[in-house]
Amino acid sequence: MGALGLGLALYLSISRIGTGGLVFLSLAALLLYRHVRNGPHKAQEMFVQRIAKIPEVRLIAFQDHHATVVVDRPLAQLYGRINHHLRVCNQKLFFGQPMTVSVLHEVSAEQLQKLLAGPGVEYVREDVVEKI
Repeated sequence: MGALGLGLALYLSISRIGTGGLVFLSLAALLLYRHVRNGPHKAQEMFVQRIAKIPEVRLIAFQDHHATVVVDRPLAQLYGRINHHLRVCNQKLFFGQPMTVSVLHEVSAEQLQKLLAGPGVEYVREDVVEKI
């Protein structure tokens, strides 16, 4: 029923606005679609930018919608900050799965090499790369 009403309203508005208005409406719809479609990528980029500013963060890697954050030492305040930034980024998503995060500390050199060799590495602190 709602689709029929939407189709009728769209038909009536298109017949009144003409070809120029139809082109404008189509471009506006395309830009809106692109904005909504790229939302998860923008939210992921925003999360990485905010978390990379924390000095204790060594590495950030994404696989699908899951972030792995490697930190120097476990601090309760650090976990709170990371989860707060995750909630803020998830609130900006219009569709798609929300992002999740796991925070790792005391990572061995082998595990760190595996994370660095895997896909989705978004941020690595400079001193981490120099040690390896």
